Amino acid sequence: MINKKFWLSLGTALAASRAVQTVSHVKSDDVLGLIGLARRRNTTLENVALIGLGAFVGAGAALLLAPTDGQETRKRVAEGLGKARAAGKELVQEAKDRAPELVDYARKKSREIEEHATSHQHA
Repeated sequence: MINKKFWLSLGTALAASRAVQTVSHVKSDDVLGLIGLARRRNTTLENVALIGLGAFVGAGAALLLAPTDGQETRKRVAEGLGKARAAGKELVQEAKDRAPELVDYARKKSREIEEHATSHQHA
């Protein structure tokens, strides 16, 4: 009877150890994915790129299907490129303006995480 209990205890300990190893590698995104959820991502850049691509394709289709002469089409293309260039410069300038703010935010968060980790090590 003791031998049976020993093997049962050993098997339970091994199974528990294996279960802990398996669970320790599971990330929250994996669990959320199993139930059809996901963390929110910042998709602003992707959305802007898709809008730009859609505008580009739409403008190309409009130019191909427009019933205008070559000179008028070239003029419209030049105007459209000028507007796109201005919008691109504006986006780049906005990114340059926000870069220091984002760097400061990342530094602040990094310090907070480091302080939190150090305080938990000493506790």
